[in-house]
Amino acid sequence: TGVALVAARDRRRKAIRAGRQAGAVADAEPADDPAIIIIDARGAGLKPCLFPMIRQEDGAVVCDAATSVGAATAANAESARPPAVYVETSLSFEQIVAGINAKRDHSEAESRPVAQTRRWRLVGAAQAVESAGPHTGDIVLSTDDADRLRGDPATAELIRTGRVLIAVDSAVHSRRE
Repeated sequence: TGVALVAARDRRRKAIRAGRQAGAVADAEPADDPAIIIIDARGAGLKPCLFPMIRQEDGAVVCDAATSVGAATAANAESARPPAVYVETSLSFEQIVAGINAKRDHSEAESRPVAQTRRWRLVGAAQAVESAGPHTGDIVLSTDDADRLRGDPATAELIRTGRVLIAVDSAVHSRRE
């Protein structure tokens, strides 16, 4: 087992001991389409980590290793979906949302292989208020955003299954500044 798996198991044990079982987010039917949630964490000082905790300003957990399903374990490490996908971009949040929601031109779709023609479908979006945790790898959302994402069964399921796209600051630009 790798260091990341050991860290994930430790985080899961701590979360379970603290009483945060997998019921922390609403249950929903799994989505068959490529739906995602975007969290814009640029400017929050977030440092990407393998198993980010998403919480609200008062500390209530929206998602962590104990509430995620499909996270990597020793048995499924090769096929498991990562808990979150980090993206470095100079696009504005509005441009990211518009790009995901844009309809692909029919001729462009025909020229690409079938596997590349699937488009993401944006279901929810939030702005990170700050980063937290021992290595600033945890995402803190406003209470309103956290309640909205956690309260909707569709977005709750996307969070639980790791369909989260997190926009972060460019490592190259942050080193220069």
